[in-house]
Amino acid sequence: MLGLTTGVIGVVTGLLGALFIVRPNLAPSTGNLVEIAQVAVEPNVTLDQYLNHPTVERVVGERDLKEFRRAKREFLDRVGGVVHFDFRVNGVRNIDLAQRWSVFDADSGKRLGESEDLDPLPLTFTAEKKDDDLGSWEFWVDTTTASAARVFVRIELFDRITGSRLVFKDTEVFSS
Repeated sequence: MLGLTTGVIGVVTGLLGALFIVRPNLAPSTGNLVEIAQVAVEPNVTLDQYLNHPTVERVVGERDLKEFRRAKREFLDRVGGVVHFDFRVNGVRNIDLAQRWSVFDADSGKRLGESEDLDPLPLTFTAEKKDDDLGSWEFWVDTTTASAARVFVRIELFDRITGSRLVFKDTEVFSS
C-alpha cells in the first residue's frame, strides 16, 4: 500500500512539474518588486533653484550643468514643483529604470502635460543590486504652463529597454 501511495505522489508531482513547464505562468511568483514610496512635493521652486540642489549637481555634473544653464537661460526663472520619492527594487538587477511623469488637473482629472514635453532634464538610474536596492530620486515639474490652479503628478517607473511600466504613484494635490 505504501508503494502505491508513493507511486501516486510521484506521478502527481511529475504531472504538476510538467504543467509548470508547459504553463510557466502557473508557477509560483519569483518575487520581483518595484515600488514607489514616500512621495513629497516641494512647491514654488524655480528651475534655477532646482539645478542648485546638491543631488542634481552630483548626478548631472558641474560642467554639463553650466552648459545646460546657458542653453536654457530663458527657463531658469520658471516656477514649478520638485517631486521627491523613494523607490525599492527587489529581485531584479541591472534594469535601466527611467521615470516619466504626467501633470493632471486635480479637479477635473484631465491630463495637462507629459514629462517628454515638459522635463528639461530627464534623468535615468539603474537598479544595481539583485536582492534589494533602495534609493531616492527627485525631478522638477514646470507648472507655469498648467491651466489649472491645483494639480497632481503621476510618477511612473519603467524599464527603459522594453518600455514596460513597472509601477506608478500619484503625488498629493498642490497649487500650480
